[in-house]
Amino acid sequence: MKASVLIAFMAITNLHAADVLVENSANITLSLKNVTIEQVLDRVELDTDYTFLFTDRTVDVDRRVDVEIDTKNILDVLKVLFDGTNVQYSIVDKHVILSTKAKTSTNTNANTAPISNQVNRITGVIVDSHGEPILGANILEKGTINGTITD
Repeated sequence: MKASVLIAFMAITNLHAADVLVENSANITLSLKNVTIEQVLDRVELDTDYTFLFTDRTVDVDRRVDVEIDTKNILDVLKVLFDGTNVQYSIVDKHVILSTKAKTSTNTNANTAPISNQVNRITGVIVDSHGEPILGANILEKGTINGTITD
């Protein structure tokens, strides 16, 4: 009984410590004038544990912006940078994946059915030569810029 109480206490303490660590590392302050998106992303990577994954076709890295952000989280920074653009973002652990928003098709012709985007979910485990799972492996769909990172 004492052992299970001790284990539960240790688990709660570890969870609380992890929450504090995430909150402390998530605050970003930027004051940049007339800089490129690439320079902003580089600065965020230097100041935080986040890394950005994208292709040159996905993000206009030469677009110039003014950024004034005072103690915000990564989602607020991404919203400032990419709101009103065709860039969407997702966060997996400390990796920020930037991709192009899917184009939605609206069909106004009554004689044809609307076009739907088909989504296929693929699951699996990436392992090394010893059979151990690999964390953070990049996976790309061949011939596209669709991809993900293993967790």
